[in-house]
Amino acid sequence: MGIWRTAFRPHCQGLFVDDGVLYAQRDASDPAFRLLATQEEQNDYLEPIPVPLANARVFLDIEVGSRRALTVPAGATVHRPSVPPRTRGDKYYTISIYSDDNVFVGYPGSSSEARNIFRAIEKLVKSARDNS
Repeated sequence: MGIWRTAFRPHCQGLFVDDGVLYAQRDASDPAFRLLATQEEQNDYLEPIPVPLANARVFLDIEVGSRRALTVPAGATVHRPSVPPRTRGDKYYTISIYSDDNVFVGYPGSSSEARNIFRAIEKLVKSARDNS
């Protein structure tokens, strides 16, 4: 049952939604991962990070031809995959979540993946605003 739940949850490279919580996921291909010496450090690095959504702003960017550089506020910490996924056409999708002093970035590989994760994140942000 766990594999089906994982397969059908809203996700993209770098972000996923599970049980009503948005997580940022680091990848083993990140350069910082290769510098870690012990298995425990590597496991801690790959542990998903819950994204705070109380004051979050969510953006879905669709670029044609190439990706534009991400705009990051001064002093913000960026969590994003080191290598964006390959896309089939000439459209590139980027989901950015600006939350307090952090920026979380995910790269959907297709329009349907972008739509699904963006809608799921919007619902979570709306719910977080309603509860605060």
